[in-house]
Amino acid sequence: MARTHDITTYTKRLLPHIIDERAKAGYTRPFALYPKSTDTSAGFHSISYAQVANAVNRLAWWLDSELTSQEEKENPFAYFGAGDLRYVIFLLATMKTGRKVGRRQTKCYEHACD
Repeated sequence: MARTHDITTYTKRLLPHIIDERAKAGYTRPFALYPKSTDTSAGFHSISYAQVANAVNRLAWWLDSELTSQEEKENPFAYFGAGDLRYVIFLLATMKTGRKVGRRQTKCYEHACD
């Protein structure tokens, strides 16, 4: 069976670009699902690629408008927050703006804490 897509075009794209492409194309599958409450039988909220792309673009705009100096753009900064969808959006926005971000490790492993 012949391939319909050239694999080289898929290996050179960044994740923020893929999300933007899917958002513009009206991709119907959800980007993420999260529970409506602690009881998963209540169902899940569906987050579309368009919603994620919008959140990433808004955060990227904010980063560019608030961290304006070249030094602020070049130096990595830390993310102290939840490791949920907000972190993914933050990471994608920093990638889009060319910044570097590190995440604080919340667990202290036995061999590292001695």
